[in-house]
Amino acid sequence: APEHLRFDFAHFSKVSEQELAEIENIVNEKIKENIQLQHHRNIPFATAQKMGALMFFGDKYGDTVNVVEFSEFSKEFCGGTHVKNTGEIGFFKIRSEASSASGVRRIEAITSDYAVEYLKIQHATYRERIELAYRLIDEIHTLQKEILRLSNDSSPLAQELNLDIELRKLEQIPETPSAIVTEKLSQAFSDIHRNFRRLEDYILMLSDKKKSFEKELAKFNLKSAASDVDALIQKATAVNGFKLVASKIDATDMEALKSIGDTLRAKIGSGVGVLASIIDDKVALVCVVSDDLIKSKNIQAGKIVGAIAKIVGGGGGGKAHLATAGGKDVGKLDEALGSVAAIIHGMI
Repeated sequence: APEHLRFDFAHFSKVSEQELAEIENIVNEKIKENIQLQHHRNIPFATAQKMGALMFFGDKYGDTVNVVEFSEFSKEFCGGTHVKNTGEIGFFKIRSEASSASGVRRIEAITSDYAVEYLKIQHATYRERIELAYRLIDEIHTLQKEILRLSNDSSPLAQELNLDIELRKLEQIPETPSAIVTEKLSQAFSDIHRNFRRLEDYILMLSDKKKSFEKELAKFNLKSAASDVDALIQKATAVNGFKLVASKIDATDMEALKSIGDTLRAKIGSGVGVLASIIDDKVALVCVVSDDLIKSKNIQAGKIVGAIAKIVGGGGGGKAHLATAGGKDVGKLDEALGSVAAIIHGMI
């Protein structure tokens, strides 16, 4: 078609980047030579074979065939549309190379003005990646500041992270496609591709760094939350001779909330604990019950948290000693926590 081509060929392995680049160079060199078409019409099938013309469509040919020839470079049985000279193609760029069947590879490519349009898309995508990298850098700096606030020391983390130095280098992408003429297309594609690979590696590095900072922050949050558990227990209310803690706390995710719940269960002695956090604009709940209450009063954490979750428009459950739940209605969280004592009374 005018804007693209697809070509399947027998090959034993993936075509390397270097080989693909060589293919592109050969084709574009022949395009620039502006070779005129020689069209051999209605010649006997056997004559066409003797000419050395390549045949791609097997027994679909009749007794007479057409042969298209571009100098000695390309000579084929005519299988469809063709150009009057190679110069009409303008430019050739391989977009992908992949397996299409066992032992068969497929190349998909674009040509002419459509190559320019494709480069524009690549250019825009590259810009989106740059913006993603800057967002990651901002998030890492925010995490770093929070860790420093919690750690309250001058650890190596206190040093400024100059993560955007490399990014400013990568931001120097090739000129905009509208300013590119045909003879510059090959270099522009090459520049974008090379920068893309460096940028993707950089984004992966930023993502890994962000994860490590998130883990570091989670450790500090857990330490802080663990120290707060003692304060929560001191404020616990008495229900039928055991302690009840029902409180909102800050937790980064459900795993952190469960970890704090485990700490509460270990320290509460005989009692029930219900902890809630707002995570991603939703209610997260954890309920823990001490072993003695499970045995003596058959109080089940799963039943408690399930009843609470209904109030905030959700559901959940789990084991007798620890269970989790979630809900959508953040506005009813205070009401839900206030109902815990009544829910437990109804179960005893």
